[in-house]
Amino acid sequence: MLIGLTLAYITLTIVLVTAQVVQAKAVKEADLLKMQGTINNLWVFWTTLSVGGLNLGFGLREMGLCSPKNAVNALSKTILVMGLVGLAYWAMGFSLMFAKSDNQLIGVRGWFFASESMTALGLKDWPIGLPINLFLMYQMVLAAIPALIVSGAMAERTRFLDFLLFSLVLGGVIYPITGYWLKGEGWLAQMGFRDFGGSTLIHGVGGWSALVGVALLGPRQGRYLKAKAQKIPGLSLIWAGVGSLMITLGGICLNAGATLKITDDIGAIALKTYLAAVVSGLVATLITCLRGQKAEFNRLLSGLIGGVVAIAAGAQEVSIVGAILIGAVAGSLTVYAVGIMERLHLDDPTESISIHLFCGIWGTLALGFLSLKDGLIAGEVRLVIVALIGIISVGLFVIITSSITWLTLKWALGLRLSLVKEIKGLDQEVHGLQAESNQEQGKEK
Repeated sequence: MLIGLTLAYITLTIVLVTAQVVQAKAVKEADLLKMQGTINNLWVFWTTLSVGGLNLGFGLREMGLCSPKNAVNALSKTILVMGLVGLAYWAMGFSLMFAKSDNQLIGVRGWFFASESMTALGLKDWPIGLPINLFLMYQMVLAAIPALIVSGAMAERTRFLDFLLFSLVLGGVIYPITGYWLKGEGWLAQMGFRDFGGSTLIHGVGGWSALVGVALLGPRQGRYLKAKAQKIPGLSLIWAGVGSLMITLGGICLNAGATLKITDDIGAIALKTYLAAVVSGLVATLITCLRGQKAEFNRLLSGLIGGVVAIAAGAQEVSIVGAILIGAVAGSLTVYAVGIMERLHLDDPTESISIHLFCGIWGTLALGFLSLKDGLIAGEVRLVIVALIGIISVGLFVIITSSITWLTLKWALGLRLSLVKEIKGLDQEVHGLQAESNQEQGKEK
């Protein structure tokens, strides 16, 4: 409802502003610039709210796919991550990622959001750019996504405090440093690396971090018996479906909103993201059926999200046919990557690694292949090479820094729950309740 009212407000504001411009006999150029700046502000504010809904979708998906004994913990982590990562990003992440610097590796000024203007960070002030507070808020909700990817992959057996502390490091240090590399003065950006909606920066960083954590943590009790993968029932595929749709729709808004202003290609970006998502979901379902299995609902859901992840890097540059192709490959990846994870005995309850890491890598490479500007389809190979360098560099950095962080936490606090606590569930051990008995407890009171 809030999002709907916000959209209505934005639409009404744009109509009123446009009417004022048409009716004015003589409008100064500065006034037009301010009007455009105000409209851009509303557009980014709407995108920020949409990405906030996407973040909530991660919590609902995790809640639906994990055991009822961990349902409340899944939502609790989502809310706490958004708050903790927001604080870490405000304190140092924003400066590490955007502060104007003399090097190509890391931002070095403006700690604790000390800057009062975008110019001090090497960016453009309003009305040409965005107000610094709005820009920070938008970046804060994006910074939470990698940690939420990790949350789902390591669900049901990770110590609560360990995960929250890792989220601080990921959102406040690891993600911002990679962001600096890929934007503005960063060394990868200077090479020509491009990632419009975050296939590598957001999804890849989260996916690599999750892979390290899952490898160190080990599978849930009962996940692998006699070297064979066993299904562990979740709370409800309905909640998983609602969460997945929120992620998909939020991803469409994220890609379209990555323009950070009203442009004439917003519709095309949204259309290509939508097509990539639905084609990916269809292909994932079709492959599952062709393999002699039933049309599993979660295959469709994972395919939808995988398509959004894969198209993110090239949503502004590929054609509609290219977007459909990207979605088709992403859909197959979400199916076969699960098999790879199972053969390696890696346990990812929400299939976050299969979706965000595998599809993020494919999406970044696909931009190099299918960019109409300077991709392989246009007769140039340089963008493919730069994409490979970016994927490998970001992957190695995240693997090393995540490993150091996880191993430090494991040494200091112990990374995994004890067997008894894992069996009881985090809802009881951490929060003192169980989601499946909430209704009965309420009746007793």
